[in-house]
Amino acid sequence: FGLAAVLSGSQALLTWQAATDNVGVTGYQIFNDQILVGNSVSTSYTYGSIVAGQIYHFTVKATDAANNVSLPSNEVVVPIVDTTPPTAPTQLAAVVSGSQAVLTWVASTDNVAVAQYQIFRNGVLSGTSLSNTSTVTGLLSGQTETFTVKALDVAGNISQASNPVSTGVAGPNAPKDLIAYRYRSYVTASW
Repeated sequence: FGLAAVLSGSQALLTWQAATDNVGVTGYQIFNDQILVGNSVSTSYTYGSIVAGQIYHFTVKATDAANNVSLPSNEVVVPIVDTTPPTAPTQLAAVVSGSQAVLTWVASTDNVAVAQYQIFRNGVLSGTSLSNTSTVTGLLSGQTETFTVKALDVAGNISQASNPVSTGVAGPNAPKDLIAYRYRSYVTASW
């Protein structure tokens, strides 16, 4: 049949040449991996459930008025390869309360979908989040820690890191001007 496919987002537009029959072609059956997924009375069909990372094997069969079914068309393999990483999270900020910090950031965008965010603590992956906020615990008195966030999409592509944000918890003998940082984030500090 000369089956061909064109991808557009999460849809695959399948087109083929018309089949011929001694009685008359009444329609076409569309298969993915030999499983019937749709029917068409024309020589095109839009399959609207393409998922990144999956492979599809489409074929088409013609049917006639006597319910005869043709041999399958050529097979068209549709690999969805997503190599585009999400945009980096932006405006990362932290609010410190006691030994905890609540991190928030502006969500990333992706050509398919962002799956999760990875939180890095002093350059080491320390957790993940499904939203654009995360609470980290165990901040130590008198120590400064630096956080960044990266976005991961459904195909496993990872974004660039967000802006870094540093947090600190004032120790018992800290200078008075450091106490102000106890309940808010800061990017740099010197004392």
